[in-house]
Amino acid sequence: MIDEIPITSEPPGLTPEAVEYRARLCSFLTEALPASDRTGRDRREVAGWSIERHREFKKELGRRGFIGTTWPEEYGGHGMPAIFDLILAEEMEFHDAPAGAGADSSIVYAPQLLLRRGSDQLKAVHLPRLRHGEETIFLGYSEPEAGTDLASLKTTAQRVDDHYVVDGQKSYSSSAHFADYCLLAARTGHDRHKGISLFWVDMSLAGITVSYDYTITGARHPAVRFDEVRVPVDALIGAENEGWRNLMAAIDHERSALASAGLIESHLRRLIAGTRALQTATDSDQQRPHRLWDKTFDHTVAVLSTKLLNLEIATQRQSGEVAPAFPTLAQFVKRSTVRELEMAGHLQSSLTSDHVSDTVSDFWPDVTYDLREHAYLRGAAGGVDIAREVIARRALGLRASS
Repeated sequence: MIDEIPITSEPPGLTPEAVEYRARLCSFLTEALPASDRTGRDRREVAGWSIERHREFKKELGRRGFIGTTWPEEYGGHGMPAIFDLILAEEMEFHDAPAGAGADSSIVYAPQLLLRRGSDQLKAVHLPRLRHGEETIFLGYSEPEAGTDLASLKTTAQRVDDHYVVDGQKSYSSSAHFADYCLLAARTGHDRHKGISLFWVDMSLAGITVSYDYTITGARHPAVRFDEVRVPVDALIGAENEGWRNLMAAIDHERSALASAGLIESHLRRLIAGTRALQTATDSDQQRPHRLWDKTFDHTVAVLSTKLLNLEIATQRQSGEVAPAFPTLAQFVKRSTVRELEMAGHLQSSLTSDHVSDTVSDFWPDVTYDLREHAYLRGAAGGVDIAREVIARRALGLRASS
């Protein structure tokens, strides 16, 4: 029912090919994810879908040609504009699909790093599997003591003949427990920034163990330990000790995907539907629906702002250079809006009569779960405080006071 609530039309200037791509993708997602499929979700997993469903769905995306549309034709892509990646991220998130583009690094941003910095051998081996949804990557960035300060990472990779010996630990490693490979950031030199390298590490190598931490929803979140893991030299992405530059480019792609407005547009439609139901069931002289409409208007502006900012990022990416901090800004606005929308939805459900509350819950049945599930957004992929600093320094040119 929330799909019937219009919020925006397609942005001006969108090509017929992009419009057709979105329509075809939406048709597939609607058919593949009926309402009955929402029951029995696996709450042990952070995204709420079982490992089997995640893998199966991603392979179906590959079979239908939804992955890799922006890649060069020589690597099996179609050379389409960057807006196609944005459409994929938006619709996957809006439909709450398994292997959502923002949740699975194998779909959008890890392949982009491989295309730009990977060796011919790495591209030849992995790009076909990624394009067909047959390979899963997790990001081995964060560490227990480094947190969002990636330059402080302590995992080491020491060159020994034709291998690197990797020792260390990674935390908050989404999808690590079923990933085929790890995009690993490790220290290969002493310099804080110029001593980091990136590797495409096979998770079947000896010495890799996975353990779990648990979120407030009961979902498990993997942590990965590397004990004298022998990683072949040809797993190196780019040159040794040049990983920081590659890492920053990869993180910008990651933040662009995570900034997708799909989730907040879905939330906004639920809020609008609930407010309409509340207005219908409430006496016209009561003020609560009017106050809710005022708040809903503010949220609508935030959602549209996020969508427009994402469109600008895709346009800039197509031209070859994205303005400093734009992906971080889009992610920051999106995540702040997620929280505001879920708080409004929770308030809407909890402050009404039983009859109206039942009506509202039809549109937003899992709002309490959503609030808990998305609490991690304040710290994941940079976190709120890091985002503020990035925006202040890179976008506004501000410097910390002495």
